[in-house]
Amino acid sequence: MNAICRPTTWFTRFLGPVAVALCALAVSAAPPERRDQKSESGTDTGRLVSTVVGVPNRNTFVIDYDGSFLFLGRHHGSTRDADGPTEPGLFVHSKKHRRWIEISEVPTRGAKFGKSQSADPAEQERLSKLSVGWDFTSLAQRPTVSLPLRTGGSIVLPDRVDFDEKSNRYLLRFNSELKIESAETVLSLDRAELERAFESGERE
Repeated sequence: MNAICRPTTWFTRFLGPVAVALCALAVSAAPPERRDQKSESGTDTGRLVSTVVGVPNRNTFVIDYDGSFLFLGRHHGSTRDADGPTEPGLFVHSKKHRRWIEISEVPTRGAKFGKSQSADPAEQERLSKLSVGWDFTSLAQRPTVSLPLRTGGSIVLPDRVDFDEKSNRYLLRFNSELKIESAETVLSLDRAELERAFESGERE
């Protein structure tokens, strides 16, 4: 397993050059990367914690873009980079608000936590061959979970984001590319709460 989950064939098949162009447009329209205001709504138990930031323009990859929000992951990069490695994180750009936030904590309500174990022998054999194992099930006892998720020797960011119209929630999927249900973690992010994170930054 790589040190960080990054979309490969999924990204190429479903996003392609259009999403890359949209991401580039958002990057060009934003100021240089910087940390700004932290959303105070995140101090409450079980609330989204986010920080308004400038555009994350190094070591990033597009996870999803639905026309309203662009979900972007950032990995470590290389220590050989002239500007050094970067801090991994999950970023969201709002087309409506024309700004970026970094999401550092997500509520665990409605979440599903996976582990690198399966009762299916074939699935377990695949999981046993991965270089890193994980068990996120204990995180269900917490009101929020920090992002990226961390194992003993790696970090994990969403490899896919789905929108559930019925619940009006974004589903952040981790390790979904393995296609093993017991291994997948799914965090649920309320769209209205995401909107408030951007609006909170505007008021400060």
